[in-house]
Order: sequence, then structure tokens, then C-alpha cells
Amino acid sequence: MLTASLLHGTLAAPAHAELSLDGQQRIDTVLHAATMRLRSPQLFKDVVLSLLHVAEVTRNPAASEEHYTQVIKASETGIGAKLDRAYPGAGHEADALVRIGALAESDPVYREIGVVLNGLVNELPASPQRYDDWRQSLSSQRSADAEAAVVLRGLNEKAAATIRELSAQRGADHPAVRAWNAEIGADSGITASATTDELLQSSPLKDAVDLQAIMKFPPSDPKHKEEIVKQMNQLLAKSNENVKQTVKDIEVLHNGSDGAFLWVTYAPPTPPSAYDLAAERAKTRQESINAAGEGLRLLTSILGLTNPKEAQKMAAVCDGVIKVATAVNEYLPKIAGKGWREAVFSAGTADLAKTVITTVVALLPLFQAGQPSPEEMILKQVGELRQQVAGLHNAMNEQFTRVNKNLNVIYTEMLGKFDEVLKLQQVSVAQLTQIQGQLHGIEQKVDTWSSEIIKSLQNDHLKNVRAALSQHLRYRETHQQPIPTVGEFDSTMNLVHFAGTSQAREAPFVPSRGSYPTHENDPVAALDLYEETGGAIGFLTWYGNRKYGWPAGVPAGVAEIPNAAVWLSMATGYRQLAAENPVYAAQMNPQRTADLVAAGRDIDDAVDALSTPAPTPNPDGSHTNKLYTGLVEDYKNAATDFNAALLPLQKQAVDNKDYKLFGTADQAIATQPAPPDIVPFCTGGSGQGPIINLERPANVTYSGNAIPMARYAFPEGSRPTLGYCHQFALTEDSITSTLSVTMHLRITWPSAPGQPANPPQTLRTWTKTWEVPTVCRKPDSSPEPPSVCNPSQYYLDRWVSGGYRQSFAETATLTEYPEPQQAVRTQVTRFLTERQKGYYDAVVTELTTPGKPLFQANAELSTALRLLQAYTAAGFPTALDDDELLQVLLHGAERLPADTPGETTITTIFRTAQNTYSSCAATPDAACAATLNPFAGQQHAWLTNCLTWYKNQLPVARWSQDPLANTIAAFAYHTADTLRLRYDHHSKNLKQKTYTETLAPVTTAHKLLETYDTMTRPSAR
Repeated sequence: MLTASLLHGTLAAPAHAELSLDGQQRIDTVLHAATMRLRSPQLFKDVVLSLLHVAEVTRNPAASEEHYTQVIKASETGIGAKLDRAYPGAGHEADALVRIGALAESDPVYREIGVVLNGLVNELPASPQRYDDWRQSLSSQRSADAEAAVVLRGLNEKAAATIRELSAQRGADHPAVRAWNAEIGADSGITASATTDELLQSSPLKDAVDLQAIMKFPPSDPKHKEEIVKQMNQLLAKSNENVKQTVKDIEVLHNGSDGAFLWVTYAPPTPPSAYDLAAERAKTRQESINAAGEGLRLLTSILGLTNPKEAQKMAAVCDGVIKVATAVNEYLPKIAGKGWREAVFSAGTADLAKTVITTVVALLPLFQAGQPSPEEMILKQVGELRQQVAGLHNAMNEQFTRVNKNLNVIYTEMLGKFDEVLKLQQVSVAQLTQIQGQLHGIEQKVDTWSSEIIKSLQNDHLKNVRAALSQHLRYRETHQQPIPTVGEFDSTMNLVHFAGTSQAREAPFVPSRGSYPTHENDPVAALDLYEETGGAIGFLTWYGNRKYGWPAGVPAGVAEIPNAAVWLSMATGYRQLAAENPVYAAQMNPQRTADLVAAGRDIDDAVDALSTPAPTPNPDGSHTNKLYTGLVEDYKNAATDFNAALLPLQKQAVDNKDYKLFGTADQAIATQPAPPDIVPFCTGGSGQGPIINLERPANVTYSGNAIPMARYAFPEGSRPTLGYCHQFALTEDSITSTLSVTMHLRITWPSAPGQPANPPQTLRTWTKTWEVPTVCRKPDSSPEPPSVCNPSQYYLDRWVSGGYRQSFAETATLTEYPEPQQAVRTQVTRFLTERQKGYYDAVVTELTTPGKPLFQANAELSTALRLLQAYTAAGFPTALDDDELLQVLLHGAERLPADTPGETTITTIFRTAQNTYSSCAATPDAACAATLNPFAGQQHAWLTNCLTWYKNQLPVARWSQDPLANTIAAFAYHTADTLRLRYDHHSKNLKQKTYTETLAPVTTAHKLLETYDTMTRPSAR
């Protein structure tokens, strides 16, 4: 979020002397942004235009008002419909953010928006606690929307801050300010220089927040905070009252004669639909809830000026209350007008449960030991909210039980956990983690319940028609007589016709159009519930158009594509019953058969639309349409993102140092410490005269990489030290004298605590001997032996000037000591192996922990594969049946790598590597460490002996340190490109009309129906 430090312009004087200038600016910014959120009919278009306007003023500060106005209008035209659907609201924040982000990437003109978005995303809070990580990703949809909401509010406030700063710096009469007021601010009824009072008067917040009551006390006065908390409590109570009214409205819905929840208490003599009435009341309440939410954000912002940590806690509670209030309020129109089965199964029921669970989890950090708890009166309002949710449960209790008793159990467990959290005092992270795990289990039950209930509903809806078919098919064979009357025959055929032409197009056999936006954030859930070649074809058509622009032009009001499985079973039963009773069948209205055939053709048309080739060849000459091209690219991008999500774990494994985790012990280090310039005398060495330090010859150095690697990579306290020293001797005899100098390179390993110091080990020596030219002799009669005229110091003092150092560098004899050098390599290999083992342990942990970045990246990869499988089955069913390579790429043992419920390819690969490393001891010995290989034991052929294969398949820029991860990414790219070629092959055949794509059983069934009708009914010939 934008901080006050960014608002450095000279604004109008604060309303109260007690409040700092930055504080007043912060309040005005929040007010300005909140007013835009509550009043602008095109909020994020106005936000983007504001940021672009400020960028234009920076480029052209002295332009006219007309110029600025023209630029704003041109920008609005350029943006066009790209942001028309980018609106704030529950379940749509992620969509809005995606659209704005796509806009920022679409043209350099919008670069400023991308820069702002990037900064805001980087400011998203991160917490190391496991429960907090999990909380942020409890539900992929809710998590995405929650984080998107934070970024979008930040974008809104950034726009407000920059516009107000522009007005403060340039003046309210500046042409750029006047242009903004007229073209953008007018949408919300505010000006760039509006004061606090003016902002409040033009905002719905004027009735929600009493700033005067707060500001009459200085921030240091306890009454200042008391007033803030008091007003928070009032707003929370107002929100809870809205929830209470919603629950009452749900209570007065009852089962009418048509099995639908009907509006009875508020219904006028000629009532509109139950949905219309519910939606209208929910809209009015939501306006009140939104105003309360904005008021709470303003109050927490004011509190945050003096108590930032406490304000953060309060904001978490307030956001939770508003989210649940919104979810409960939205629940009413989702069930009004629906049969009780559809009502209970509606997306709203599961979504409401998940919202409550998410809110409870969001409250968990507030009770961590050592943290200040929220105000008691605030928590009291949370308790009141819990009671309203319980009231909702009670209102729906009978319907829940009639459909699936497990839902009652789920809600009871959820409310019990809500109570447990509200009773918490100060608890440890471990206790919080345990509670979040239990809540995660409840959420999984919600998902399981959704799957079970859809099957239950489908079976219930078809119960009558299946019973009728069971009774009348093969009737003559069973009873030795025909069906008694044509009326009995017609009754069964009516049921079959209705199921195949109408019920097959409706929930629970297909997702309703109203649920599409919910499924958009988690398309796999829709596929799991309805199946891609069953009831999800219509959703796949909509989703493809929504995300990839293909199929083009899907009409909003088009009838739902029938559930293919339901239609097929009804068409088969219809034809068989007609064939067994030709006399009765000839008397049927021919339109019934035509209706059933038309429904089958709708399925075939939808399949054909998905795989229709691109109207013109793509730039690369291919004919694959945008849908399948986009799906392949999304999969490749997900593979790239997965590899990128491993990078932080790899950096962690190497302590953020610059060496290769999977490199050798002799890998080169970018920056190696230079050897010393001076070589000291070796302690304990022999020699003549005083100890003398010598300048190091150029040849005295260590040329290997293992020691520098150890000294760089090992943690402090484990690093070896490298030492240079020299020894010298002056030897004389009766004829000549010699000077010898030996240079030593030694390594010393640190000893364990409490143990004696380790002795140094010699790695290398260099030795050189010189004849000393001048010898002083005594008289022959002298009993003393000849002696050197000059002592050793004489020559060593001339080490450089006398040419001794240069001579040593050129001709000294080098002696290597391999054993200690190999010992160094062994130590480095062991060290790298330990780090590799720790890395794979961390990878498996993150892969299996919800909320972790790697878990999310893996989920995205799984979703990308699942969509490729679904769209191929739904759009290229004929090709999939005939093309073995297509089958292998999507479903075979060597398919595109990704985890699926039936085969966790990615997780299994990394678990295998983890187990391989675990086969050695926690600190592997040298022999074991030398044999470790992450590819060992892998079951996939493409992972066998592939240590360097990826280097020819994966761009260098996308390499990570892990050869196993690189190979996965390379194989993902390779198989995805091969899949793209298969799509193109079949697209070209479709273009040339070599064949057509349909669901063969459906096509056969409706053609048989037409043929049979023509054969048995003369009028149809």
C-alpha cells in the first residue's frame, strides 16, 4: 500500500493542528480513493486514466487544458472495452487485475501502469508462519481475489495520491488539474484539490465516519483511539445487521408447489421473479456493506498513523466481517427461485462455507502469543457475526439434510471451529498450525461434498425417466404383449424427450451460466464436477472465448450445450423404445424427434466450433486456432514458472552465494581471494639469522578450485584456512656455499569445539637453491674452517634487487601433495551433497504444503495440463481416438509432465530424488556422496541418463541450478511443441475437410434417430 512518505507535496493545511501533514494527506488520499470506489461507474478505467494523465503532465508540463483533455479522451478510446469488465466486487478482483495487467503489457504507452502494479505486488505482505502461508492460499479463487483486492486498492490510492499531489504542486487552476476534474473526477463527483470536508460531503462515507469526533482529541490522547474503536464497532454492528436481515429473508423463503424457494413475505400481488426480488434487496444491502467496509478502512488508516501494528490487527478482523457479510448477502439471490436441491448445491453454498473458513483462518494470527489482541468490543462483533452464520445454517437446516446430511456436519464443524478461535487467548504457532490443519480438512470436505451432491442431484433428476425406461424397454419380451396403451407409451417418451432436450441443458447436469464466473477462477473444479465430454462442453466454450477469444462470438443468451452423456442415454432409450413400438411411434409428433436430434447437433456444433482452424494461417504458417495455441503457450509458461519457483529454494540451499549447487568440487568461483603479497617465515623452520618476510614470487600460488570453493561456500566456522610461509638455509663447505629457499602452501581445517587445534597440512612446496659466489677464507694455518663472507640476511635482504625472487619464480621446483588436496575435494563433495539433499527435502516440503509458492506453481502446471486434456477430448475427440502420439502426449506414460490426481508425476520425481539422497546418512560419507545422482531410480525414460540433455532443449536464460528441474522443463517444452504440431496437423486436415470433429457416439445417435424416423414415419421421408 502507498505510504505517507510518498505524499510529499505541499497540500492544504490540515484540519487539526494535532494531526501531522503526512497524516492529513493520508486521510485525504484514503477518502479520495474510497469515494472513487463507491461512486465511479468505471472505477478502474478512471484509475488507469489518472495514472496515464500524470505521466503525460510529467512529459508535457506546460501544455494547454485542451491538449490534456484530448490526451485523456484518446487514452480512453485506446483502452476501449479492455477495462469495461474490470470492476471491483466479490469474486472479480483477480479478473480486474488480470485485465489491467494485460493492458499494461499491451503497449509501451501504458508502461507506467505496469511499473506501479509491479511495485504494489512487491509490497504484498509475506509471513514465514506456515499457517499464514496456508491462509493466503486456502482457496485458489479466494486467495487470488484477496491479493488482487489489496493491489487494486493500492492502485486506486496511488492514482488518488498522484492526482492530489499534482494539484498541490501545480495549483487547482492548472490546466492539467482542470482537465482531470472535468474528464475523470466528474465521474465520482470530486475534484483533485477537494478538502477533507468536501470529500466527506461528496462520499457515502459522510454517514459512516465522524471525523470531527475523532479529531477533537489529539492522537496521543487515549480518547482518540477510543473514538476510532467506537465507530468501528458501530460499522461492524451495521454490517452484522445487514447479515441478520439477509438471514431473515432466507428464513421466509419456503418450498412452493414447484419445489422452488419463493419470495412470500415481501411479494406484491403480481410479483416479479424470486430472483429479481432477492437481487434487488441484496443490492441495497450491499451498498450499505460496501460503505461500512470503506469506513472501516478509513478508520484503520487513521489508527495506523499512531498504532500501525494494532491497526493491522483491526483491519484483519474488519475485512473478515465484511467478506462474510458480502458472501451471506450474495447467497440469497443465488438460491432464490431455485429448487431446494439446486439451492443447496448452488455455487453460493460451497462458496459461503469456504468464505467463512477463510475468515476464521484469517483471524488465527491475531491470537499468537506475544501479539496484542484486538479490542474486546471488536471481537464481540465477530462473535455476533458467528451467530448470524449459525442462523443461516438453521434456516437452511432442513434443506441441507434433505440433500446431503454431510453438509450439516460440515457446517456444524465449521461453526465449532469458529467458536474455538473466538475463545483463544495467547497460543503458540504450533497450536495455530494445528487449527489451520483442521480447517483445511473441513474445506476438503466441502470439495468432496460438492462432488457427491452433484451426482446425487443428477441421479434424483433422472430417477423417474430411468424408472419409466426400465419398465417399458423390452416390454413385449418381458410380458409377451405390447405396452397396453399409446398413452402409457407417450408418457415415457415425454419424460425421455424432456430429459434429453431440456433437463440435459440445465443444472445439475451442466453448470449454470450464473456460475461461470465462479468456475472461471478454478476451471478444473467444473471439469471434475461435470466432465469435459459430459456437461462441461458449454462451459469450455464460454471459457475458451473468455480467455483466448475462441470460439469467437459466443452469444450470451444461447441455450446451454446439453450434457452429452445424458443426451446420449436419452437418445438411445428414445430410439430403442420407438423401434420396439413402431405403431405407437408412428403416431408421435415428429417435432419430438426433431427436438432431440437438434439437441445432439448442438453438441456436435460446439465440438466443431472448438477445433475449427484459424481463418487465416498464423505467422508461422500453422492453422491451429487461438484456443489451442493459447493452451499450449499457457502450459509452457506454467513449466517456466515452476522452474522459476525452484530458484528461491536453490538460492536458500547455497546461502545466496554464487556457486553451483550441482557443480563439482573443482568448480570455479567467480571471485577468488588473491594470495598474499608477503610470505612470512615458517614458525619452527630452520635458518640462519633473524626471521625475514619475503615478497611472494609469482609462481607461488594455488591453481585449483576446490580450496577456494571450500573457503567461499562453507559456513563460517567450517572454512579451512590457507597459509603461505618460507624456510631458508645457507650451507657452506670448503669450496662453495649455497642458499636454499623453500616456499610452503598449507591448509588447516578448524577443529571441533573443545578439541585440540588441527595441524596444518602441506599442499605444495616450491624449492630453489643458489650458489653463493663469494667465500672468505682463513689463512691455511688457521684451525677454523672456511666461512661465508656474508650472512644469510645479506642475500635475503637482496631477495628482489638481487634477482632471487625472479629466479625463484622461473626455476623453482614444484612438489605436489595429492592426499590433502583430494581430502579437500572430498570435503567439498560431501558439503555439496548435503546441500543437494537439503534442497530436495525443501522442494518436497513446498510441493506438498498448500500456500507455498512451489505448491501454487505446481497447481498451475496441473491446471494447464488438465485444460489441454479437456479441450482435446472436447474439441478433437476424433483425432484423439485415432492419433496414438496425441494419446501418448496427453495421457501416456511419457505425457506432458504435471501432477494429476491419478499420477503425481512432478511430486514423484522429486520424491524419488529425495529418497535417493536419503539413502545416505544425514552427513554422507565420501563414497556415498560421490555416487549420488538425482536421476538415479527415476521411472521415466526421459529422465534416464539425461544430465545434460536439457542443454540442447531449454534456452540458457531458463536454466536453473537443478539439472533434474531443467530436464523436466526441457521435456515439458519438447512435448508441448510436439503437441502443437499434432494440433496443427489435424487443423490442416480440418481446413482441407479431410474429416470433421464430432463426438462419434453423439453423431451416430442423432443420425440413427433421423434414419429411423425417416424409415418408420412416411411423412418424414
